[in-house]
Amino acid sequence: MLLIAALAGGLALPAQALPPPQAGQLLNVGADAVVAVRLDAVRRDGPSWTIWATVDEVFRAPLRRGDVIQISGFGGDRAPQVGARLVVALERRGAWWSLPSQDQAFPDSPALRAALRRG
Repeated sequence: MLLIAALAGGLALPAQALPPPQAGQLLNVGADAVVAVRLDAVRRDGPSWTIWATVDEVFRAPLRRGDVIQISGFGGDRAPQVGARLVVALERRGAWWSLPSQDQAFPDSPALRAALRRG
């Protein structure tokens, strides 16, 4: 109802009123885990990058906060930066984790984390 009123009457909504679109994208993908991570190390592995990251927060199990994991599936010419914080959807691939697709990694933000906590 508030959204209809906002569209019809030009009502200003607070910035936090609607969840970031990335939250739905992360939660609706058929991933094994959705987590916030801090990138610890990055290595070129053929056409893609292999990353080691520490889990900061878990939105979908089976990982735990503090776990150090290996993530594959980052492609492109630019390496992800060590120290960067991302929220990612991951699929289990044996001993490591993989992005289901390139569009399943987003810059970390308080708004995104809050939306993921609400589910």
